[in-house]
Amino acid sequence: MNPRILIADNQGMMFEVESASEPGNPNIVNVFYEDMIWFCTCPDFHFRKRICKHIRQVEDFIDRKYEEYKMEV
Repeated sequence: MNPRILIADNQGMMFEVESASEPGNPNIVNVFYEDMIWFCTCPDFHFRKRICKHIRQVEDFIDRKYEEYKMEV
């Protein structure tokens, strides 16, 4: 399942990403543009303090959307 954009404004974006281990309990991923700070609500991100699979899913989603946009322009 693709990440779903919840909020997008001039400060950043918030995404909902389905949890593989807890279906029906999605994780929330935030990215703040100014410092490119990523945050995820999953336990892995909180425990390891580094990019998790949910953030990677959002990065891939953004890359795909950007490539689609470039092809349209």
